[in-house]
Amino acid sequence: MPTTDTSTILQTIMTELQKVNDENIPLSETTDITTDLHVDSLAIMELVFALEERFDVSIPLNDLGDVRTIGQIAQLVERKKLGNVA
Repeated sequence: MPTTDTSTILQTIMTELQKVNDENIPLSETTDITTDLHVDSLAIMELVFALEERFDVSIPLNDLGDVRTIGQIAQLVERKKLGNVA
């Protein structure tokens, strides 16, 4: 079974977020999507949808409560790919 590595997940997240990165802020694993990028809830929903489609996972909205950085989003996607709910 092929696995998706962290760098692929991170690159996908950064590509999606670049669409709403109007200030051209450098993106990294530590970039806070709300504080640094000022991403609104609609953009977050679009990001989640794109990640669900790309990586064939389901990300319930309640799983996003403590997720703030690009790295945390990538970790969440990895956990979902592995079938873990935590």
